[in-house]
Amino acid sequence: MLALLPGAPAILTVVSLASFQAPAPGFPPWSAANACGPVGATLSLGLVWAFGRIAAYGVPLLALLWTWNRIRGRAPGPLALSSIMGALLLFEACTLAALGGLDRWTWAGTWGLAAASALHAALGGTGSWIVAAALFG
Repeated sequence: MLALLPGAPAILTVVSLASFQAPAPGFPPWSAANACGPVGATLSLGLVWAFGRIAAYGVPLLALLWTWNRIRGRAPGPLALSSIMGALLLFEACTLAALGGLDRWTWAGTWGLAAASALHAALGGTGSWIVAAALFG
């Protein structure tokens, strides 16, 4: 039963992200066409806005990994550590994408854009690249 809890929303999220279409300007997020209806349209818009279209797939991937962990009855501690490390690496990759000027909706997301803006404001152009690359490495 614990495996179904993260598994079903993960599948819903993958289908929602795969059928994502941005809503027309001035319209609510649930008005866009989506395979999972208004809930899927709102969910996918929120994930794509926050993480970018590519990194948003990390959310259902993580949920599916937790589902597999629960099915197999493994200890959650190592997966929790791997989940945190994966999220940090994804965050750094989105930050580097934003520093490189890649599209926010596809690659960087709002969290990468915010981190890149903070680094750029505090350290300048070259310093932000040095710090972001050092953290990624």
